[in-house]
Amino acid sequence: MHVPFNGAGPAITSTIAGHTPIAFSSPASSIAQAKDGKLRRLQWRPESGSRRCQMCHDGTAGFPEIEGNFWVGLFVPAGTPADIVALLHREVGKAAELADMQQRLDALGFVAVSSSLEEASAVLKRDSAKWTKVIQAAGIKAE
Repeated sequence: MHVPFNGAGPAITSTIAGHTPIAFSSPASSIAQAKDGKLRRLQWRPESGSRRCQMCHDGTAGFPEIEGNFWVGLFVPAGTPADIVALLHREVGKAAELADMQQRLDALGFVAVSSSLEEASAVLKRDSAKWTKVIQAAGIKAE
């Protein structure tokens, strides 16, 4: 049964309390509880190209056949001028490469990866198609 929550915090709290048997979250939302032994990680796929999340690969009960990587993107309205899009893309990419930013992201279980706008668009299209098939095959409906 799907139990909707308003964010990862309430979902993790409910799982720790035993009200829900499983929660899906990013490492950032649950890494501390997993380290404290309050949660048992079943799967985190921390790899992204040549960089790995340094906090995520210890003690995972892995299911290698399950792929559920997550990613975070920066989006702007469709009509945003191309020069503004290029500027944002360039500056966010620079920020992601800063050593202190990489350390902070790593501590939260994220791996900063810069890509071209075309590569990011291809990932979005690929993942949308992939998860559309999964949702349709499982008969999942919005509640």
